[in-house]
Amino acid sequence: MHSKRVLYRTAFTSRALAPAAIGIAALVLGGCTQSRARQDTYKVANSTCSYMMPTVSGTRTYVPTQQSQNFAGAEPKGAPDSKIAYPNPETPAFCDRPLSDTLPSSLEMADYTHLLTATGLLAILQQDGPFTVFGIPNSALETYDAQTGSKLTSSDNTAVIKEILSYTIVKGWWPLAKIKQAALASPTQSVGLPTLNGQLLSAWVDGPSGQVVIGNGQGMTSHLWVTGIPQSNGVLYFTQDLVLPPVAQPNAATSTSASAASVTPANPLPTAQAQAQAQAQAQAQAQAQAQAQAQAQASTVAARTQPATATYTSRKENLTTPPVLQLP
Repeated sequence: MHSKRVLYRTAFTSRALAPAAIGIAALVLGGCTQSRARQDTYKVANSTCSYMMPTVSGTRTYVPTQQSQNFAGAEPKGAPDSKIAYPNPETPAFCDRPLSDTLPSSLEMADYTHLLTATGLLAILQQDGPFTVFGIPNSALETYDAQTGSKLTSSDNTAVIKEILSYTIVKGWWPLAKIKQAALASPTQSVGLPTLNGQLLSAWVDGPSGQVVIGNGQGMTSHLWVTGIPQSNGVLYFTQDLVLPPVAQPNAATSTSASAASVTPANPLPTAQAQAQAQAQAQAQAQAQAQAQAQAQASTVAARTQPATATYTSRKENLTTPPVLQLP
């Protein structure tokens, strides 16, 4: 005995299609605004393009040690004695992948990626962008972290760390050829790149070598290590050194008050000592203001206010000790 199959047929009337039409209209209207969602891989054309990202942290980190004869402790032996035991494997960077996928795959960007994740900036690099990232290698971040007493990796300084890292992310698509062309075409022989930090990152072409150099306009510069890997949502560079955001140049009155405040200890002193210290600071502030006014009258050189306003020649002559961004 055969079972009877009943086929249900739905009539596609205008009333039945109304909810679907509303849903499609909502999707279309939603696409008119910039989405913060991850980049849609279906919109990215497949590519066989790839680059090999260098790795040197293996040699620098995994160094063999030897015990002294009295076994008092281990002393560094120096460079690894075996390239097989201490390899530095290069990792591929695929051009059809976003920056958020490539950065975690690089050993040299391990510290940089960790800080990007902690500050929430890595999620931004998942978006369509485009973004141009000047990634900071492990050695530069670890050196600066040691100079600041390991405050760079402290969770208490997330806001300051985000300020530093957002200065390494530039809005827009800036391959190496575009940076050179814009810098050489500028009257100042430099170009100011707009960063997520809100301040400009200067870039110019070094005359003797022809290499691109970046700087904050206050004497802190860095050559590029990896010069522009194409990504599906931007361009990836590796720098050689850390470039901090430029520090605002206050006027004489605010600078003296800031310097007086900077010497104030974290722990408040007793009332009598605090009053004496306040009087001494007031006298020092008055003297500093008088000296600043005299220097302002005698000086005719205008202060630089933008990272990309000076010419290449004057920039080379005005290199000074890089300012250190004080961490709390």
